[in-house]
Amino acid sequence: MKLSEFKGRVLVLFFWTGSNLKSLEILNNFRSFEIEHQDKIKVIAIHSPRFKGESNLEYVRSSIIKNRIDLTVVNDPNFLIWRTYGINKFNSLLVIGEDSKVIGRYSIDKNLLRIDPIFEKLLNFDISETDYNAKDDSTFLEKHKTPESLLSFPEKIIIDELGKDMYVSDSNHNRVLIINRENGFIKDVIGSGQIGFDNGKYNQSSFNYPTGLVLLDKSLFIVDNKNHSLRKVDLEKKIVTLFSGTGKKGDEIVQNGFAPVTSFSFPYDITKEGSTLYLSNTGFNQFIKIDPNSGKIESLFSETKDINYNPEFFSKVGMTFYRDTIFTTDSSSGSLKSIHADFPSKVKILIGNKAMNYGDTDGDQNIARLQFPKGIYAKDDQVYIADTLNNKIKVYDLRKKIIKTLAGTGQRGSKNGKFLESTFNEPSNLYLYNSYLYVTDSNNNCIRVLDLKKGVVSTFYINASPDFIIENKKKIIPLKETYPHKSIIISPEILSLKLNLNISKKYIWDPNASFYFKITSSNPETLNFKNNDIRYFENFTGETTFYPTEFREGITDITIDSIIYFCDRENQSLCYFKKFKISSIIKLIPGGKDNPELKLKVSVSQKQEND
Repeated sequence: MKLSEFKGRVLVLFFWTGSNLKSLEILNNFRSFEIEHQDKIKVIAIHSPRFKGESNLEYVRSSIIKNRIDLTVVNDPNFLIWRTYGINKFNSLLVIGEDSKVIGRYSIDKNLLRIDPIFEKLLNFDISETDYNAKDDSTFLEKHKTPESLLSFPEKIIIDELGKDMYVSDSNHNRVLIINRENGFIKDVIGSGQIGFDNGKYNQSSFNYPTGLVLLDKSLFIVDNKNHSLRKVDLEKKIVTLFSGTGKKGDEIVQNGFAPVTSFSFPYDITKEGSTLYLSNTGFNQFIKIDPNSGKIESLFSETKDINYNPEFFSKVGMTFYRDTIFTTDSSSGSLKSIHADFPSKVKILIGNKAMNYGDTDGDQNIARLQFPKGIYAKDDQVYIADTLNNKIKVYDLRKKIIKTLAGTGQRGSKNGKFLESTFNEPSNLYLYNSYLYVTDSNNNCIRVLDLKKGVVSTFYINASPDFIIENKKKIIPLKETYPHKSIIISPEILSLKLNLNISKKYIWDPNASFYFKITSSNPETLNFKNNDIRYFENFTGETTFYPTEFREGITDITIDSIIYFCDRENQSLCYFKKFKISSIIKLIPGGKDNPELKLKVSVSQKQEND
């Protein structure tokens, strides 16, 4: 990438990192601003790490998709661009003119509530007139390069008391799945999949990156992270309502008050003790106590007066209640803390400190270190922790005051097997049921299961029927999914029509999935099929055959609706699906092929290749 490529536009360099809340807010605003002024403004987001785990290119790619960053991003893990331009803190802006010289420099203060004044200044820079035409770069977005998976960056998992149903925040799909824990079948979906703030029936409601979940009586409370709200679900009536929040980010610490008029700031997790709820209001490093019956809200604890407090970074994130104590992960400092519910001013630092001395060290609590921990669950004097950027699951013994790695090598991956040979990719949360620890392996887009008795890790298989994919696919990612195949000439005496699918050697067909194919003819009097609806419940080999019932000379268009499933050859716990259509013109002429075959090489991207 050269600066000269953007001659004729104001070039804006924005310096950000994935663990910075203000960065993510600004980036979302920048995209709409760039689209509106694409003939004059070009934004390049320069990513550099605050934590060691953020320097990995895979982390940056995942952060782009997870946070819906539709901008040009450059990874600067060694701060070379920072040093070139003298940048000394995140959320700095540089404006570069046509001669590649800096003509403007801004630092976006952490207390800036609106970025509009900065945008107004950018539009005031003069540039010479050119014939430059802005190009649509949407086809190069990271989200279009990644295979589709059933889950997209799941953040939270909980299980009902009977162990029958699990509830999973399918966060980047803006929905919550209710899954049978025993067989993996999806029982219900809360949310349409569209980004929104609508209440109503399950399929009419909408969310914006749901995270925390908690069950209370016959209701499910959902933390609607990017709507800065708390939603309530009546599980019997299957109705979603707004419990607290306005859909817009609160600009100040939540004070004591009532739910309907309270605005949060990037709330993340929620837990309960009896009939009382506790919420982490992450944007203000705050815990909130909620009475779900009266709607009364109380500020339980906040560290905003702490000299080390910085609201730009994720702080109080995960939380769990155990023996009158809230245990929490403080992601920005890499700490594990405890707060007594009756004496919230008394905070104990169990692991880490306030100085952001993150790392990956087991042992005594005085020397132990974590790196951006998120999820947490406590039971039987054991505190289980998703040590997110260390790609490990750890456990802290409350009696011995020692922490150890339970599973994970520290390398990014999806390997199953023995605990200390397994790998994860930014695990975000966990839930213990009996002797099984369920983990949302967020960047692997799947659920992992740790069998505490056998000491092995496996991937929980979610059984999604083709009907589920058909019903939900377009609500989530509306892609261009019809791919033309060249026309073929076949005999009027046709015996069969074979479909042959090939896939990159990087992948294998999912042996457990239910594949689906449906063929339709625009002229059934010329060509029609008996078995037009075919389902393979397992062991698909790449071929399927359709048998005609009507065939005579003529021309017809055929369409084959297809849903296929495939897994990474090296990491077979990483599985994906693709829904698409194949279209072709069929000419039935004497002398044509008796047993024709359609061949298609399946690509994981939007573009298909055919023979």
